Amino acid sequence: MEELKTDMKSYKYFEETQSSLPSIFYTQSAQPLEYENLIHNYQKNVFKLAVFAYAGNRSLKSHHLVGIKEITESPFEGSLSFNSTDSLILMQWVANNKAKAALAQVKNELQKAAKYQTAIQLLEAAITEIVGFQVKFELETEPEFKIELKMNGQALEFEVLPDGLKSIISWISDLFMRMDRIPWIDDCSILERRFILFLDEIDRNDHPVWQRKILPVIQKLFPNAQIFVSSHSPFVVASVSDAYVYQFRLENGVSRLETVEESKAGSSYSLVLDEIFTIDELFDVETESEFDRFYQLEDDIMQGNFEKIPLFLEIARQLMEKGIEAREIVGIELRQMSRILNKDLSV
Repeated sequence: MEELKTDMKSYKYFEETQSSLPSIFYTQSAQPLEYENLIHNYQKNVFKLAVFAYAGNRSLKSHHLVGIKEITESPFEGSLSFNSTDSLILMQWVANNKAKAALAQVKNELQKAAKYQTAIQLLEAAITEIVGFQVKFELETEPEFKIELKMNGQALEFEVLPDGLKSIISWISDLFMRMDRIPWIDDCSILERRFILFLDEIDRNDHPVWQRKILPVIQKLFPNAQIFVSSHSPFVVASVSDAYVYQFRLENGVSRLETVEESKAGSSYSLVLDEIFTIDELFDVETESEFDRFYQLEDDIMQGNFEKIPLFLEIARQLMEKGIEAREIVGIELRQMSRILNKDLSV
């Protein structure tokens, strides 16, 4: 997806004083500015809201760091690009916070140490809750100065992670990093801040177990965030609470909005597949085709075409070999037909 473009005119306000300013953005001088100007001069401004965009095909890689080095790049650089990940900046941010926290502890400046640790700890806890095992960022100084990922205590290079896990760590870490570095109006907790979040197929390459957890974790972490999500996963759609689901249909090459309804949290996946994705089949395409033949032959036999019984029983046998569910469905049909026709239709 291309970088998200914002209509800068929609962020322009004309009030002259901070007290009357309804804007979600304003500067320390209380003069309203367009969002574009604010983010380009972020160090001179404070924010009440920000906008971020992520997609599910992000990546990460390890970097050798030279030590503590202040990040000069804007926290808004690439914030709407969906796919852009600067691993070096991300690793530097983690290293800076961990190193500064350690130095503060040595000086017995515990409050300052806690401030540096908070964002990283919240980040680690969020990823851990999604994936189901402990994820930690460790600052290593030997044989080289770098950030190392540990999963359940085992050190791993970022490059060897599966794509789904790599993407989850990448975009959530990037979000925390940006939120931590943005000058906020009242310096409130990252979790209390208001922001708009666009997520495009962030479940891509993820295990279904993780797909079920991503949005609930993000919703719980950031209750003041407004989140827009695109997904083709019933696990994602069924996991969302207090939201609306917008269904789009492709007509003549154009995607059109078809329905809007409340989210399906609490509904079964089969119901979500049926009502949202219009998939009511229970089995794979080949098995569904065999069931179609099975039911057609069943109708023919019930109408007196008994010569089709051998073929019918052969298809029944093939279906019953596919698994427990198919065997139970076919077994029920055969028993009912045997009673009605007074014939032995056992397989």
